[in-house]
Amino acid sequence: MEKIDWKNLSYDDFTGFVAVTAILLFVLYFGGLWYTTYDYRIQMRDQMVEMYQQLPNPIPPIEDDYGVHQRWLVFYIDGVKVLNKPQPENVINEYKKALEKEGWATEREYEHVRNDKNKNEHVRNDKNKIYGINMRKDEFILTVSARENRDSINIHLIKRDWIYNKGF
Repeated sequence: MEKIDWKNLSYDDFTGFVAVTAILLFVLYFGGLWYTTYDYRIQMRDQMVEMYQQLPNPIPPIEDDYGVHQRWLVFYIDGVKVLNKPQPENVINEYKKALEKEGWATEREYEHVRNDKNKNEHVRNDKNKIYGINMRKDEFILTVSARENRDSINIHLIKRDWIYNKGF
């Protein structure tokens, strides 16, 4: 193994050392954050599951399916509730009223058209309206959306705490 000549370091060696140092610092920072926040993150995940399960159901679902997902250090919940042939704009209004009674505040209501291309037919375009609301309660952000001609609603729940604000 050769000794490193620190006085006559080549450009490639210098960039290699910088890259290795940057990677090691990131791994130490992220790994340390991962390890030190583990209990907190698990507690927040459980709190989010409890919050999801306590969401009001103004229109009783036929089926309720949700999953807890993780992106780096942040957990979030995606759920799908199958309803009995609802009108999407009515469902969103019912959920908005029920959530406001529970202390949720409406941040935004939206309605837009989405183009869905059928993979089997290259020419056909189906234009479906999507109705949705974004709501907030403390650090929790909730999105409820319903698509025209579908019998389900999509729910997305996330907690914007200090780990979320760090970008992880």
